[in-house]
Amino acid sequence: MNFTPCLQWTSLPNPPTTSATCALFGLPNNTAILHKCCNHGPIENYTAGGLPDYCFQYCKITDPALDWNSAYQCIQEEIPLMGGSGEIICGPALNKTTSHSVGSGPGKLELGWMILAFLFAYVAVEAVMIA
Repeated sequence: MNFTPCLQWTSLPNPPTTSATCALFGLPNNTAILHKCCNHGPIENYTAGGLPDYCFQYCKITDPALDWNSAYQCIQEEIPLMGGSGEIICGPALNKTTSHSVGSGPGKLELGWMILAFLFAYVAVEAVMIA
């Protein structure tokens, strides 16, 4: 593979996923590093800016016993051992449904009872004040 076009990119773009991931430039030894440090999680290539899809790689951290910070530390240790260098991006899973989720607040029934209880308390307080 010709990695010359990949060298024009100065900063690693974010991988196209919402999973917990670690990403590296797609250099020859980096696949082995990602494989090891992500506990054999799936590795995928990705592209940005019209570059070939082998310029960047990321692993999905699928092992529940592994967090992204541990994977990052492993990669930092492994890159010099494999004769490599370069930028590393690791991060937790992103929840893209946050803005669309209902949340964990009270349901409609509970909210209705809370409003009814408030109104009852308000009326009771007003009745005491009038008396």
